[in-house]
Amino acid sequence: ATDLVTNTIVNAVGLAFPAGGFGVVGPGTIIANHGFELQTFDIEATMATSRGCTEIIGSVGVRRLESSQDFRIAQLMAGALATAAVHKHDVEGWGPTLSIDASRPFGDSGLGLYANLRGSVVFADRNQTAANFGAGGAFLASASASTDEVISIGEIGLGIEYDRDVMDATGLVVRAGYEAQVYENLGGPTTINGDVGLSGFVLSIGVNR
Repeated sequence: ATDLVTNTIVNAVGLAFPAGGFGVVGPGTIIANHGFELQTFDIEATMATSRGCTEIIGSVGVRRLESSQDFRIAQLMAGALATAAVHKHDVEGWGPTLSIDASRPFGDSGLGLYANLRGSVVFADRNQTAANFGAGGAFLASASASTDEVISIGEIGLGIEYDRDVMDATGLVVRAGYEAQVYENLGGPTTINGDVGLSGFVLSIGVNR
């Protein structure tokens, strides 16, 4: 696959920037920003079972992945635009997903521990566009490319939960924990290569019937 950032943006911008890298050039200043959006949607069938006090829920289904990244960089000389480059990188596709969720209560208190694992493989379309601009924003060049990719996704989460019946056959579940996700081969703002990792605290509220 053609890496548009390497072949179009970096080479073109390199004509104006020093070989040592991006930074302040004489009276000029480099301005750069990066935007990133990532969404997943799952359609699943689930089955529940139990082993002693541990409840286990397995699921199988289909995942939709949508990722959009953009990178913009500009050089200002004496307050005026000298050169700029823009790169847009989108990935979207469908694929199978599997997950397992286990929870174990602490007696009859309603409190308990939970842990879950999920694996997905998405067959995706990767689309890139890149453009270079000169002094005053004058258009210089642009390029685009599309490739087929396979994106592997791994997720793990663990934490505590509170599960309590609120009415007949209906339970309210509140969870607080920590989750980590890895998206292999998703690419970044300046390259189509590389992985993306996300992690952080999560809070969820659900209803069981």
